[in-house]
Amino acid sequence: MSTKTFHELLAKIEDKLVHCSLRRVPILLIERLMVTLRFLATGRTYTDLQFSFGMGIATISKIVEEVCKVIWETLHDECIPTITPDVWQNNAYGFLQKTNFPNCIGAIDGKHIRIVNPTGGGSIFYNYKHFYSIVLLAMCDADYCYLTKYMIRVSQCSVGCFKTLRARKFFVT
Repeated sequence: MSTKTFHELLAKIEDKLVHCSLRRVPILLIERLMVTLRFLATGRTYTDLQFSFGMGIATISKIVEEVCKVIWETLHDECIPTITPDVWQNNAYGFLQKTNFPNCIGAIDGKHIRIVNPTGGGSIFYNYKHFYSIVLLAMCDADYCYLTKYMIRVSQCSVGCFKTLRARKFFVT
């Protein structure tokens, strides 16, 4: 992430993350954002971040949760478009013009996200790669712009998984 982008993000979320304390000096907002972005970008554990930033594991855990929540609330409307029937029609037209695929409303790809099997999960989350996971599906338009995402259990990953998608109502008659 560039310095400019970092400061733009910081400016968008800073008013929602201000902490006041009479007993001790709160951790600076810039540090809280750095910890969160390092965690999200690298996937490092809280223990690794503890040594990098000189903060406790519980503190890092609270910081990451709080900053992620604020980022989601702040950027959700800006980054994830509201899907309407017109959006689907424009996507179909874009795919027809750019790729010569008629009636295509989006390109979907998926990724297995490794998880620890939840209590009582049984084999619902066990996949063909021999580990427990959920599947993150994402859809983009003909211009490679992100449209929407879905998270599903491995047991739902088949042609039947589209029955559970919210977008289904727009293209199933």
